[in-house]
Amino acid sequence: MSVAATTAAPRAPMPPSAAARRLKAQLVGEILPFWLEKGWDNRRGGFHERYFFDRTADTLVVRATLTQFRQINALALAADLGWREGLRQAFRGLEYMLEHAWAADGKPGLAHILAPDGAATDMRRDATDHAAAIIAMTTLARVSNDTQVASLLRLMLSFVESALHDENGMIRPDTSGDQPVRRVEGYIELMAAMVWAHARLGTPHALDRAARYRRLIETTLLDADTGMMPEFLDATARPQMEGESFVVSPGRMAQAAAAIRRFERLAGLAPAPLATHLLGAALRACAPATGFLLERIDSHGTVQDGHTRLWAQCALARAWLMQAENGVDGAREAGETLIEAISHHFLAPPFPGGWIDRLDSQGQPAIDTVPAASLNALVALAAAANPAT
Repeated sequence: MSVAATTAAPRAPMPPSAAARRLKAQLVGEILPFWLEKGWDNRRGGFHERYFFDRTADTLVVRATLTQFRQINALALAADLGWREGLRQAFRGLEYMLEHAWAADGKPGLAHILAPDGAATDMRRDATDHAAAIIAMTTLARVSNDTQVASLLRLMLSFVESALHDENGMIRPDTSGDQPVRRVEGYIELMAAMVWAHARLGTPHALDRAARYRRLIETTLLDADTGMMPEFLDATARPQMEGESFVVSPGRMAQAAAAIRRFERLAGLAPAPLATHLLGAALRACAPATGFLLERIDSHGTVQDGHTRLWAQCALARAWLMQAENGVDGAREAGETLIEAISHHFLAPPFPGGWIDRLDSQGQPAIDTVPAASLNALVALAAAANPAT
């Protein structure tokens, strides 16, 4: 479906659709209870990174800081769906990460990777990891009213602002100083984190920081020649070229579109063309058999990876929901159709409470594990599609 150009004044959140209600029911009745019971490592602490299709945890794989904080956020955010059983586990997860990942080498910031036993093995400070931590702490502080979590959030925000930006306001790839390639993901995730911190807690300066990232997307990250947003940047903040083209993630552009629309609403701004442009660019890379966003194309539109990922479809559905709130014709119907398709194609077996995280070009499973981090994408989509009253 193409992006409609006709818009009206922003609307209040609409009642959830039947597809949104069914997704919420499946999460609350089946998916969240499984991850509450099985997702925590009772022997070593921390959340399991992934499960095999026989419902057993992969106990040998390393643990990503990103996954740990996304699990914390998913369990806390589920409270907005009326499911508060996971809050205690979310607090346990935060305590685990503060003990094992924060200042693991004696310096501020979160280590990037932990061993299965919790030992920090990669000391890089990654922008996306810290964005996930900000989102999780914001959610946990909001739903629990815990002042200690709010204080930790302020500490995290201060570290990100002072240590993860260079003198030009660009995000450092990490604090090691030895990686010239920069991921656009960090900008999008930090923009979403700042928007979330403002929306949920009214965090001072968060909206101003979100505005900075939004300007960077429009003036620097979006390639003027192709209208595409590269997945990787070189040391000069230009697209990282592979021959005559660069890598593009359609899901990332959909994610950016949703974050920009939410920012505009919170800032009291009229909807600008940027988000619609990014959504339209993303929709030019859909799988013919399913209509889902492809994993990766290049800036000429050539498919590099024809698989489709669960997180990208959730990002696209949230972008449609934000478009619908701004009165874009056909956006609500597109979002409802996509939520239904996500449930049908991705939330089938391997087991009750699990999902197929990656599909091939024919819509068949292309992965044999269930990554825990995708729970956050599902809960975030359900919360957006079933706004609290």
